[in-house]
Amino acid sequence: MNGKTTLHRSALASWLFPLALAVLLAPHPALAQDPDPERFEEELVVSEVLIDALVTDKDGRVILGLGKDDFKVIEGGREMEIAGVSFYSSQERVPSAAAELPGFDLSDVPEDRHFIIFFQELRSGGRGINNLFARQQRAAREIEEWVVSGLDPADVVAVVSYGYKLKVHQDFTRDRQALLEAITAAAKGVDPESSWPSRQRPEAEIGPLLEALPSGKKLSKQTKNVYQGLQVLARAAATVPGRKNLVFVGVGFDAPRSTEYRRMYPTVKALNDANVAAYTIDLVPTNTDHSSRASLNHLAMATGGDFFFTFIRFGSPLARIAKTTSGYYLIAYRSEHPAGKSGFQRVKVGVANPEFRVRSRSGYSYGG
Repeated sequence: MNGKTTLHRSALASWLFPLALAVLLAPHPALAQDPDPERFEEELVVSEVLIDALVTDKDGRVILGLGKDDFKVIEGGREMEIAGVSFYSSQERVPSAAAELPGFDLSDVPEDRHFIIFFQELRSGGRGINNLFARQQRAAREIEEWVVSGLDPADVVAVVSYGYKLKVHQDFTRDRQALLEAITAAAKGVDPESSWPSRQRPEAEIGPLLEALPSGKKLSKQTKNVYQGLQVLARAAATVPGRKNLVFVGVGFDAPRSTEYRRMYPTVKALNDANVAAYTIDLVPTNTDHSSRASLNHLAMATGGDFFFTFIRFGSPLARIAKTTSGYYLIAYRSEHPAGKSGFQRVKVGVANPEFRVRSRSGYSYGG
């Protein structure tokens, strides 16, 4: 029996016969037409997706002149139809760091680069093993040199840090002197609010980041850990159009297997939603293993950036960042997702030429 109801064969036949006869004699207009397909279809929302991608040759030079036929976008195992591809860059820097394909006109694609220099302030142990505090100060000096001579005059830079809260030392600007002062203060963990007599910034210093960020105690409450600091910063940076390059200098986050590491996923989502690519530079020397190194790699790879931990001078990864971000492609296509649902859609971007290298974010968020 196994808990199931059983009918004897004769009883089953006597029950089914009149039922079958009734079914045959009854009119069935539905048999003459197909069932209403709307009853079986799920409502879908079609939206435009924009994915930025860096394409370089084996020497790291940006490839110019690619079109939509040169790219392939795979979403959920399915190749998507690309609606269009646009290239963004600055005329000043591209010729010396790019490989231009025939027929490409750079004069049609001027674009300013946006960098956010992010210092992760060291805890009390920063002066211990490998004297990380001294390494951070050395990194700051080389970043100052990079800002002055390694970037283009048109590049726009902001400087922030995170200790016990997010601190904006300098909003987006081209003023190199202001940036040098901000980098020095950020590397030392100075609180910019404590130096204002009225605790209000001069109006001239307020740019898109500060305008979008909460201030004072509200900012402190919303950025109680570095994950929240990055998330709040990403949402503020979303008001700036185009790709933003986050240069993160620090020792990393929690170990990937820790319970706290779950906070990494909304952080990656916030950065991807805001079109912010993270370029992470590990302060801990290469010959010293530490559990947070994997988190720096994760943050970079998941947002379409890069991770650096094998170098002698900090100027080496900085020069590479400047070179590989000298131009990027924005790929547009349409995608469908169930109405009323949300999630993260993984995307893989490739190019037809196998000799080219592509770096792009791992996907995008959809729905609410």
